[in-house]
Amino acid sequence: MYSHIEGTAFRRTLALVAITALMVVGLGAAPALADPPETFTVPATFDGIDNPCTGVAFEATGSVTVTIHETHDGKGIVGRTTATATSTDGYELTSRKNRFMDNGSIFKERLRDIWEHPNGSSFSVQGKFIYNITDDVVVVDMFGATCLDS
Repeated sequence: MYSHIEGTAFRRTLALVAITALMVVGLGAAPALADPPETFTVPATFDGIDNPCTGVAFEATGSVTVTIHETHDGKGIVGRTTATATSTDGYELTSRKNRFMDNGSIFKERLRDIWEHPNGSSFSVQGKFIYNITDDVVVVDMFGATCLDS
């Protein structure tokens, strides 16, 4: 059902955004429960991704905005990202659902992006990543793309 995304650069960029989020929280003062979430924006480039509608590899550039909340017990974070991006083959990222959490033992992330082209074609990118921090092991690393309309 899913065409597998082979581009390791895509995974590295997602991991970099998540790690950057963790570093910002780790380096800054921990917010009090009533404090607003921390938000920051980073540039992003994804390359080596095959468009599931055309089969042609493309590069996408844009920015990712990360919002982080400290958990109520102060032992972890939960967050979400929003993004804007355009691809070299004319697609635009029109929707992003991304959530991640880190409780000090496990880092977990889920995402779903919708990309649309002016000609009406569209595809989704979905993924799930689970990293066992304690054992330094990637437990789940699944990313895929599906053509919705071509």
